[in-house]
Amino acid sequence: MAYCTVAQVRERLPLITAEVRDDDVVAGFIAQAVSLIDGEVASRFKVPLPEEAGNLIQYICMDLACGLLLENVYGSDVPVVSELAGVLVSRAMELLGELSAGRILIPGADGQALIPIEVRRQSLHRGEISRSQFFAPEEVLLPKDDE
Repeated sequence: MAYCTVAQVRERLPLITAEVRDDDVVAGFIAQAVSLIDGEVASRFKVPLPEEAGNLIQYICMDLACGLLLENVYGSDVPVVSELAGVLVSRAMELLGELSAGRILIPGADGQALIPIEVRRQSLHRGEISRSQFFAPEEVLLPKDDE
């Protein structure tokens, strides 16, 4: 599922006309942006994110797609454009990092934040339920007394 459209990327980046890169190429950069987004937030949210994820994810997707597209079209030939591409990608990745760390939330359509997934595990040594993204049995973490 794409979080933004080709038309939105073209509107945000009018210098990338259909003559410069056709819609299929732009859609490919959107797909790359979606993969980066999903990969970054998958530890916290079920992906693909629902449409209710809204403007924040759309904004991040457009920044990533535009930055990747500018890098593809201009490379480092035009320093100011290369710098802009870097800023767009960096800004988007910083926001994704904040989302995946839980420091900012994804607003839902109803005004409530999307609920992060909880990965629960059964503790092997205490028999309690705890929140954790990672599982390592106690014997892996602690040396045995006879060693």
